[in-house]
Formats: sequence, C-alpha cells, structure tokens
Amino acid sequence: MYRRLYLYGSRIHVHIFRRYIGVITARNLAQKLNLSPSAVSLALNGRQGVSESTRQRVLEEARRAGYTGTRG
Repeated sequence: MYRRLYLYGSRIHVHIFRRYIGVITARNLAQKLNLSPSAVSLALNGRQGVSESTRQRVLEEARRAGYTGTRG
C-alpha cells in the first residue's frame, strides 16, 4: 500500500492514495484492534497488564500504521 507520511510538530499525518486519513494515535490503534486505549498504551510502553499475544498484535499494527508516539 502506498503511503505518504507528513510530520507536523510531533504528530504524523498519513495520506494514503492521496486521501487524508488523519493522525495516527494510540486511540486509533485501539479502535482498529478492538482493544481499550489503556491496553494499547500498556503494550506500547512494554508494561505488565496485557498478554504477550496482544502486545505483539499492537506492536505489529503500530509498525504497519507508522505510529511513532507523540513524543517522537
């Protein structure tokens, strides 16, 4: 899939096929994976409280989506 990433401040905006889809956030990842935002946060930060399979799902989707976090 062809993507263009634009960095505005500390957030990445993604344009796919010239169609703007918005800012990638942990909340967006949570909705896409049908998880709670807190579970996604725990997984992204490597903390306890989520299973290893969930952590791998979150990290794979974050990588695929180009998520880098708000602190860059």
